[in-house]
Amino acid sequence: MAGGVLGGGLLLAISYRALKRGVDALGPPPAGHETRPPLSPARVAIGLAGRYALLLVAGYVIIGRLHLHPLGVLVGVSAVVVAAMVEAVRSWR
Repeated sequence: MAGGVLGGGLLLAISYRALKRGVDALGPPPAGHETRPPLSPARVAIGLAGRYALLLVAGYVIIGRLHLHPLGVLVGVSAVVVAAMVEAVRSWR
């Protein structure tokens, strides 16, 4: 089960990096990086599709080939979301 949680955490890290790179590519450049060449939306879309294909392959390897527990993978993927929800509720009180 612990291996599944670690595998889910790995999937979460890959997904976060993919989303961050996509948003950074589409948004305005940060201060000090104004000379960054603009990327075409088609290139960004192809990059995101490629990263999600990588997520699909990683999920297949984690569950299908390494035989890690799917519930552990689900817990690992959702751990950050649950932690953020707990912190939001705690700060709301």
